[in-house]
Amino acid sequence: MRNASHARTFVVATAALAWSAVSANAAPITVAFNSTILESPFATGDLATDRALTGVYTYESSATPSESGTNFARYDAVVNASLTAGPNTWVGSVPDLIVAHSAGIELPDDVVYAPADFYLLNVFSPLSGPSVGGTSLAFFLVALVDTEATAYTSGTPLTFPNPNLFEVKQVHLNFLDGSRVHARIDSIGVVPEPSSITLLGLGILGQCARLIKRRRQ
Repeated sequence: MRNASHARTFVVATAALAWSAVSANAAPITVAFNSTILESPFATGDLATDRALTGVYTYESSATPSESGTNFARYDAVVNASLTAGPNTWVGSVPDLIVAHSAGIELPDDVVYAPADFYLLNVFSPLSGPSVGGTSLAFFLVALVDTEATAYTSGTPLTFPNPNLFEVKQVHLNFLDGSRVHARIDSIGVVPEPSSITLLGLGILGQCARLIKRRRQ
């Protein structure tokens, strides 16, 4: 029983060490999301209704705001951002992050939320990638909105928030001809660093080896 207790303690401690390593390394942070298209003017193809839309972006979490105000901050901290539908990928070169607490916002689907807490990734043109139906993607927006304005208790931190605190989780695509695609985010979160995963795995394997050796003795 004592060996089992020691094993549990070691595994818990190793896991805590691994995840603290993720927090300690302030930059960069990579976020990935999966979504499903709900509204689209394209009847067929990879951007049609019910098709999958995925994306990933990386940002420097130690960046300072490029613009800020009362309960509002804009960060030019995004290193890269991409959006994928089937074999098609669009990459943005001018992305930024906007974080706001108890403010108002109107999303591209013409719905207004106020007051609300929100976390926005804006990826503007020029975007490299294929044209769709004879038009090009002008920008895409990843939006997390808390309609009760309780996701941020104070301030506008750049750290990626808990997505469970936001009722509205959406992706919006706007094309140069005015066409719009709206998608529901099914999952979004920080991608763990490989070094931290390795640390956690090695710790658990080491403890298993220790237990096997003790039992043989």
